[in-house]
Amino acid sequence: MSVRGSYARPSLDLRAVLPLAAVVLFGVVAVYDATSGKVPADASFLTYLTVFQSQLIYAGIGFALLMVIGLMPARITDSITTPFFVAAVLACLALFVPGVGSGPNGVRRWIQLGPLTVQPSEFLKPALALMLARIVTWPDADLRASVRSFAWPAGVALFCFLMVERQPDMGTGLVLLAISFSILFLAGARIRHLLAGGALMMVGLAVAIKLLHFRSGRIPAFFDPEGHRWTTGFQVAHSLIAVARSGLAGAGFGLGVGKTVLPVAGSDYVFATVAEELGLLGSVLLIGGLVFVIMRLFQIASRAPHRRMRLAAGGICLGLAAQTLLNIAVVTNCLPSTGVPLPFISDGGSSMVASLMSVGIVLSLGRPRPDPGVAAMDGVSTSPARRGAVA
Repeated sequence: MSVRGSYARPSLDLRAVLPLAAVVLFGVVAVYDATSGKVPADASFLTYLTVFQSQLIYAGIGFALLMVIGLMPARITDSITTPFFVAAVLACLALFVPGVGSGPNGVRRWIQLGPLTVQPSEFLKPALALMLARIVTWPDADLRASVRSFAWPAGVALFCFLMVERQPDMGTGLVLLAISFSILFLAGARIRHLLAGGALMMVGLAVAIKLLHFRSGRIPAFFDPEGHRWTTGFQVAHSLIAVARSGLAGAGFGLGVGKTVLPVAGSDYVFATVAEELGLLGSVLLIGGLVFVIMRLFQIASRAPHRRMRLAAGGICLGLAAQTLLNIAVVTNCLPSTGVPLPFISDGGSSMVASLMSVGIVLSLGRPRPDPGVAAMDGVSTSPARRGAVA
């Protein structure tokens, strides 16, 4: 058999895909349960079923993309970096065009495409990871020796953060920052540069919180959710009540009360419903499943044959991990309230499709035996990474 023939049988990593499928199915059922609390008691069975069908369809679309991208040669996945990033940025900028962006109370996060509602910032997450990995591996880029080499990716990351934060969507913006800092760190950026960038970002966040009243109200609610139970702390207070009712085994599936009061019980606060109804055991099962999937993706990312692929795949994995941590921290009031879905679980077609597509990108880039054309990619070296960079 020829060498080229030995590369002609791409396959998916079932040790990642099968546990992921179980997690997604768990999420579909959890969302159905959490959103059923908002359906009137006299509604028909089909009304209840519609919620389940919707999330299941999005999961099916996401898995279809996962398989298509996951089976693609790595060089093709890498080649779509620039058009994918440009399309995601243009879609996010289009939200600021009058009549294009939609959302309640002046929020501009979604684009209506016929019967579908798309949130472009969800697709910006994997696109940014791919783009930053390409920038930091340019032939002349040296993050440790050149401030200019650090400024380029940092500027791109800051632009994406500000663009998303202005929608406004601070939660997704923080995930983008986590992806950016992780790629810069893995690429060998100096710690003092990262700390300086982080300090400037914290100052900027403090100013934004002070100037923007709708966000500054979340800080007092964070420190005293019960005192702001019927105002800015409504979601946090009732989320904590739901979690507090959990116990070891929970109130029982379908018997939760919190989902009937929480405005976003099926999306940002779906973990509160899981904790209340399935208790500590169900919460540990869900978190354990997410951790297992993400750790397996990390293993796949680490075996990518080239530095640019390792950085992109590693950034995507760290983004999923940061988003998971941020969501659970908000639900349990360990961090101030900010809207960010729980990957593979929360209600929302864009989040589900983008998260599963991101897994497909990691599977494609992390395939240990890519086709021979990868070695000829411009700007990619098969030599060991520089000192201080990811190996």
